[in-house]
Amino acid sequence: MTMMKTLATDYSSSEDRVRLRCVFLDGGCATVWLTRRLADQLLRHVAGLVERQSAEAPENAQETAQETAQATADAGAPGTAEAPSDEPPSEVDFARRQWLAQAIDVSPTKRHVQLTFRNSERAAQIGMDPATLRKWLDALHEVYRAAAWTPPAPKTRAEQDAPSAPVRALKITH
Repeated sequence: MTMMKTLATDYSSSEDRVRLRCVFLDGGCATVWLTRRLADQLLRHVAGLVERQSAEAPENAQETAQETAQATADAGAPGTAEAPSDEPPSEVDFARRQWLAQAIDVSPTKRHVQLTFRNSERAAQIGMDPATLRKWLDALHEVYRAAAWTPPAPKTRAEQDAPSAPVRALKITH
């Protein structure tokens, strides 16, 4: 599994898909594609998480940011194959390594949310604190506006609290 350092999200009209441009802690990069169906499920779930996190906001935001940064550093520090490059990846770099996500694992805690985009051969993971997750949700809404897609309604409180709903983690698949 590869840990992401940055994640840029946009819409590709030629592919009619959500494009995730991932830059990894080891300096590599990839383009991960999301179908609308998978993006709908993700958006709906993330919107519900953001709403719930806003209601249950941690008391110390600085502590949360430090813990998220430490968790990301711990996950990517040992065993990196190459030193990260100071030069940002080019379009060619992103085009060389691209794949379609078939599933997304969403693992929330009180302090952050871990997203793992995967298919049968690859996986890429990123952790986001509540503020970053909220910004990324805004970016997903921008993608939907650019695509002229109608965003799905967020999960209702009753759906979130239903006994059948996953409490700790969710696996979104096609």
